[in-house]
Amino acid sequence: MPRRSSILLTHAALVAGAFGIALLTGGTSRPDQATMASVAGDPADDPTDTDTATPLPPIEPEPWAFDPEPLLAGPAVAAVSTKTLVSTELRNTMRRLDRTPEEAALDALNLTRDERAGAEAVLARHQSWLDEWMRHDLEPLERFLEARNAAGSAEGPRLGAAVFEQIMVVPDSSVTSDSPPRHSLRNAVAQALEESDRTEFLRLIHHYESAAIADEIAQARDRKQTLTPELALVRIRNAAVASDLRRSFERQVSGRGVESAEVLEAIDPWHEQDANVRKPLEQLRDRATVPNGRDWYDSTAKVLPSLSREQRTTLARMLFGVSPVEIAAP
Repeated sequence: MPRRSSILLTHAALVAGAFGIALLTGGTSRPDQATMASVAGDPADDPTDTDTATPLPPIEPEPWAFDPEPLLAGPAVAAVSTKTLVSTELRNTMRRLDRTPEEAALDALNLTRDERAGAEAVLARHQSWLDEWMRHDLEPLERFLEARNAAGSAEGPRLGAAVFEQIMVVPDSSVTSDSPPRHSLRNAVAQALEESDRTEFLRLIHHYESAAIADEIAQARDRKQTLTPELALVRIRNAAVASDLRRSFERQVSGRGVESAEVLEAIDPWHEQDANVRKPLEQLRDRATVPNGRDWYDSTAKVLPSLSREQRTTLARMLFGVSPVEIAAP
């Protein structure tokens, strides 16, 4: 077996086995305070109001929290489930999911329609909330792009972790208000499952993220670079956020027949925007008269940082068919 594939499977087995032991013993270990500070950021970046939110039990430790040995240690002895979200590409690098780990793990459980109904409702609430927020001047995409562009800076890990915590959430359906508390999407889906399915659901996600961390570190090592597990996790979760935002575009834009030429005319870039706005939109117009949702996502991500507030409002209105919705910012 190629060395990198062996590393991924070895580490995934280690984490999954240790995860099971921690659950059986009631462990809910978390990273130390220094690690949390480097990844999670300041409390002010938390999307929920700590005075009103009702947090769920702490069932979401970081992927390395259960490791009894350092990352990439030797093989584990404990038996693990054969279900996995991990697979490799032809070059023995790990294949990344094209959707959220929560959705992939739920499908991997092979539950009946009734058994997964509660979890499906949680995912639907998350998607509806994200779509509504996206119509608010494309704000979630703007926040994600700011964090991604700062990835190489000292603030990059904090911003990336904060955006993940702001976007990968679901509003509390039990609270009827204009701005209900929001909970981690992962925890909310897990709580909607039976206890035995919940354990396997979380194991699948931690298994995937741990293997992806190992792969990110191995790829960095091949480039003669050093990457910490915390920074690798930020990259992995950034990819999950990007996928979630892209699919929000696809749900709302695909089938609406938004013409690229009309959007270019309405945005009306000025001379200083020729390189960063006019050129990408002209390339889109030349490539597709009526772009699909994925094309609109890619092009919007290119031009959004250079648009004025008025231009962003115009773009959101044309893409989504309604004026931006006035909602409380997360």
